[in-house]
Amino acid sequence: MLLPIPARNALRKLGADIRDARFAPPVVDHMVAQPGFINRKTLRKIEKGGSGVSIGGYASLHVVLGIGSTRGPLRTRVLTA
Repeated sequence: MLLPIPARNALRKLGADIRDARFAPPVVDHMVAQPGFINRKTLRKIEKGGSGVSIGGYASLHVVLGIGSTRGPLRTRVLTA
Protein backbone atom coordinates (compact mmCIF):
# COMPACT_ATOMS: atom_id res chain seq x y z
CA MET A 1 0.00 0.00 0.00
CA LEU A 2 1.38 3.39 -0.95
CA LEU A 3 1.26 5.92 1.84
CA PRO A 4 2.56 9.46 2.12
CA ILE A 5 5.98 9.64 3.75
CA PRO A 6 4.64 11.26 6.97
CA ALA A 7 2.12 8.42 7.37
CA ARG A 8 4.83 5.78 6.84
CA ASN A 9 7.01 7.53 9.39
CA ALA A 10 4.12 7.61 11.88
CA LEU A 11 3.55 3.85 11.48
CA ARG A 12 7.25 3.17 11.95
CA LYS A 13 7.19 5.27 15.13
CA LEU A 14 4.13 3.38 16.45
CA GLY A 15 5.84 0.08 15.69
CA ALA A 16 9.07 1.18 17.36
CA ASP A 17 7.15 2.30 20.46
CA ILE A 18 5.48 -1.13 20.65
CA ARG A 19 8.80 -2.93 20.15
CA ASP A 20 10.49 -0.77 22.82
CA ALA A 21 7.66 -1.40 25.29
CA ARG A 22 7.89 -5.14 24.66
CA PHE A 23 11.62 -5.19 25.29
CA ALA A 24 11.62 -2.80 28.30
CA PRO A 25 11.33 -5.86 30.49
CA PRO A 26 12.05 -8.54 27.88
CA VAL A 27 8.83 -10.33 26.94
CA VAL A 28 8.47 -13.29 24.60
CA ASP A 29 6.46 -12.38 21.51
CA HIS A 30 3.62 -14.87 22.07
CA MET A 31 3.01 -13.39 25.56
CA VAL A 32 2.14 -10.10 23.87
CA ALA A 33 0.48 -11.38 20.72
CA GLN A 34 -1.98 -13.75 22.38
CA PRO A 35 -3.63 -11.22 24.76
CA GLY A 36 -3.70 -8.77 21.84
CA PHE A 37 -5.65 -11.29 19.73
CA ILE A 38 -3.03 -11.24 16.97
CA ASN A 39 -0.48 -13.80 15.83
CA ARG A 40 3.30 -13.48 16.11
CA LYS A 41 3.67 -12.76 12.38
CA THR A 42 1.32 -9.78 12.71
CA LEU A 43 3.23 -8.60 15.79
CA ARG A 44 6.45 -8.57 13.77
CA LYS A 45 4.73 -6.62 10.98
CA ILE A 46 3.44 -4.08 13.49
CA GLU A 47 6.87 -3.69 15.10
CA LYS A 48 8.26 -2.90 11.63
CA GLY A 49 5.53 -0.31 11.01
CA GLY A 50 3.67 -2.35 8.42
CA SER A 51 0.86 -0.51 6.64
CA GLY A 52 -1.07 -3.69 5.78
CA VAL A 53 -2.02 -4.32 9.42
CA SER A 54 -5.33 -3.07 10.77
CA ILE A 55 -5.27 -0.15 13.17
CA GLY A 56 -7.02 -2.48 15.62
CA GLY A 57 -3.84 -4.54 15.86
CA TYR A 58 -1.84 -1.46 16.77
CA ALA A 59 -4.49 -0.37 19.27
CA SER A 60 -4.76 -3.75 20.98
CA LEU A 61 -0.99 -3.90 21.48
CA HIS A 62 -1.01 -0.42 22.97
CA VAL A 63 -3.54 -1.68 25.52
CA VAL A 64 -1.70 -4.95 26.20
CA LEU A 65 1.63 -3.17 26.69
CA GLY A 66 0.14 -0.27 28.65
CA ILE A 67 1.46 2.40 26.31
CA GLY A 68 -0.08 5.68 27.42
CA SER A 69 -1.82 4.00 30.36
CA THR A 70 -1.45 4.88 34.01
CA ARG A 71 -2.60 1.37 35.02
CA GLY A 72 0.36 -0.44 33.49
CA PRO A 73 0.51 -3.22 30.95
CA LEU A 74 -2.52 -5.48 30.60
CA ARG A 75 -0.23 -8.47 30.10
CA THR A 76 1.13 -7.93 33.63
CA ARG A 77 -2.34 -7.61 35.10
CA VAL A 78 -3.51 -10.75 33.27
CA LEU A 79 -0.44 -12.87 34.02
CA THR A 80 -0.32 -11.96 37.71
CA ALA A 81 -4.05 -12.31 38.37
